[in-house]
Amino acid sequence: YMDKLETLDISNTDIDSGLEYLPDNLKTINIYGSKGRCQKIANELGGISKVKKNDKLEEELKRLRVEIENLKGQIEVPPKGSD
Repeated sequence: YMDKLETLDISNTDIDSGLEYLPDNLKTINIYGSKGRCQKIANELGGISKVKKNDKLEEELKRLRVEIENLKGQIEVPPKGSD
């Protein structure tokens, strides 16, 4: 049943084994986040093939961080007790 599987996303999961069960035609494994045990698989894949970061996601996160910093300067917080 997995012979048609081309993309697998195990981001932020506790999956840390089972690479041997994946089909040969699997093209992409998405692994985002470092809190789950899935990083063990990312480390194993690092030795087998090139693990790429999602560049578009990284660019968008950077843009949003800059936007948040800009907005912080525009927010006025009233002093405590000025209700």
